[in-house]
Amino acid sequence: MGKRGGRRARVAGAAVAGDRGVHTRRGPPMAGRGTRLVAAVATVSMAWATVAAVVLVLAPMPVTAATAGKNCLRRLVSHPAEFARCGIDTTCFLFIEEDPFIFIGNISNDPVDPLNPRTPFPCTEFAERGLSGFSFTLYKKLWPSSSDLCVYAGDINDCTFNGMIDYLNDTRAPGHPGYGMALGVTGALVFSPVRRRLGISSSSILEDRLVMVRRKRSRSGFWAQSNFELTTLSWPFTAGTWVLILQAFVAALLVTAGLSAWRPTPLWDVGVEDGRVRWRLRWLQWAYNWVRNLAGGDLEPAEAHFEPARNLVRSVPYAVIAIVVVWWEAAFIIGSTSTTLIKPLSGLTDAELCSFTVPHSTALEETWLSIVNSGRESNPINISGLATGTTHRTWNTCDSAASCFQQVTTGGRSPSPRCDSTRTTDVLVTFQPVLYSQMRQHPELCDALEVLATEEEVFRFTLGWMYADVVTPNATAAAAWASRREDIDVAIRQARLDQTTSDVLDTTIGKQVPCPLNQQRVQPGQLMLPLVLALVVYYVLAVMLALGYPLLQGALRAEKRRQV
Repeated sequence: MGKRGGRRARVAGAAVAGDRGVHTRRGPPMAGRGTRLVAAVATVSMAWATVAAVVLVLAPMPVTAATAGKNCLRRLVSHPAEFARCGIDTTCFLFIEEDPFIFIGNISNDPVDPLNPRTPFPCTEFAERGLSGFSFTLYKKLWPSSSDLCVYAGDINDCTFNGMIDYLNDTRAPGHPGYGMALGVTGALVFSPVRRRLGISSSSILEDRLVMVRRKRSRSGFWAQSNFELTTLSWPFTAGTWVLILQAFVAALLVTAGLSAWRPTPLWDVGVEDGRVRWRLRWLQWAYNWVRNLAGGDLEPAEAHFEPARNLVRSVPYAVIAIVVVWWEAAFIIGSTSTTLIKPLSGLTDAELCSFTVPHSTALEETWLSIVNSGRESNPINISGLATGTTHRTWNTCDSAASCFQQVTTGGRSPSPRCDSTRTTDVLVTFQPVLYSQMRQHPELCDALEVLATEEEVFRFTLGWMYADVVTPNATAAAAWASRREDIDVAIRQARLDQTTSDVLDTTIGKQVPCPLNQQRVQPGQLMLPLVLALVVYYVLAVMLALGYPLLQGALRAEKRRQV
């Protein structure tokens, strides 16, 4: 970028100098004011040229298809002799890190170290170079004594998946460092229409599907839900259910009120004086009985025999409350943790896309774009515009599986200026094996993420390897490479038929995630409301009893003394 900016600065400077010469030649030979005017114009022009040059140097240049693979396989330029066999009789596979297919461990970066994976090495000798993953394991299982070579194409910041495919395509041009070499890309690549035009595809190693993983909304707490309203409290139960609950609770209170006329102290034993009934005393006695039957209280010696029955009577309203709360909370949890997208993925608006994140410069992003565009006939997103930087994504992007999952769990924000600054990344679009691998490596993700279900089939595709369409006059080498590709295809198909591929995949990442993602666990935010209600309601009732019970006792005793 610096060189390009420098060239632009020199061009701008030359233009200004030319303009200065034009003005000087065309202007009449005059001194004083005219000369100062010309000098001022030239000075201003030079200043604007300097500003333009600085802007061009500092402005980020978009990554285009032509430059996407420019930084891949740099060692081929600096050490071409190491790749000599790739142009004679050997297929050389490029790879970058791709969880769970290719893992880059503690590798050597020493240019002269023979164990540096940037130097071509036999593909079966990956372990001693700090490499691992499904692709290497499957390769060694199928071809334990193969002569194929593998080479690390570069870090993800320098070489992307699309960049490697572009690199293979560029090798067909004479003068390219890889011209005439049998290069390939291993790991696991999605066979997209664009890629099939840029190289030769192998047989399908396995089939896969897109999955979407969302940060659990309830993890941030019940009150963080933006659509909270008072009707949310009544939503778990229908109107008829609420009527039934009210009837059951009122029935419990009425039965307790009826028993309070009999026990602990019968009303007909009090309030009679000189043949007259003192109703105030009886009402006070009834209220005293009812409060003690509901909330407890000391019994008189003559009332002690009613204690066991009173304990059962007191438990009835609380049993009704407990049943209602348990069912309400269960319905609320199920309703608040729905893992099904209500709106189809096709035709998502720009604002809705802000909450998604997708690995950039991959066929996955191209696939995601095709899904989104299927409902945006009037306003499709131009994929070439994304590559050149003229069209801005509203969804977020990530480089590796670890960074992708971190974006979702931490709620990273999309850098697009069209997204609200408070809109966080909630959903990750990824592959199912990637999900299984990350969950196995980081079990804590089980409590943080959930897999979304969609009403439509999102996408299914095949994964495999790709080869460069080699241009060479060497017929013998071309025949050898074609024969080797055919042998690889046969072995891949056979491995799928005899379940070798699935067995290796299950051994590498497991048959399923280590936690049941389709089962919901209670999150702290989901218990917030019932706990708050329980604390508030019971403490309010306790305060009311603390204030009212002594008054009731005093009024009852005073009324009894008045009777005596």
